[in-house]
Amino acid sequence: KIIDVLGLDKNSVVLDVGVGKGTFLTKLIMKAGCKGIGVEPILERYQQAVSLMKKYNLEDKLELQRAHYPCKLILKPTHVILHACAFSEKNIKDVYNALPRNVKILHNSLKLKRYAHNDKNNQVDVKTTYTKNGSKFWLHEK
Repeated sequence: KIIDVLGLDKNSVVLDVGVGKGTFLTKLIMKAGCKGIGVEPILERYQQAVSLMKKYNLEDKLELQRAHYPCKLILKPTHVILHACAFSEKNIKDVYNALPRNVKILHNSLKLKRYAHNDKNNQVDVKTTYTKNGSKFWLHEK
């Protein structure tokens, strides 16, 4: 569903801010044939993402950064996924403002929706493992 919603293909580079263990991004890369960038500040989660990248031999398709975004990236993203439901208002604004222009963004932050766009017809339901009552995401182009 995400591949279709974002229009991903082999030329896409997906930046996943808050990549966690890397499960979602790893599966997305393998299914879409795209490249990915995962940013994760928590050491344990970052290490799990590195292990998963190595397990599936994705070193040439996945850049991982142990940092808070914004940070220096080698690859240039064309698409962004923000698992940002718990971000503070200041943090989500800082992250959004640091994103490059001309990227498609899929996010689950009401704070970002209010800050960056107020589109009513761009809601996407995505199943996630970390939301109890459904998973509302919004699609936005910066």
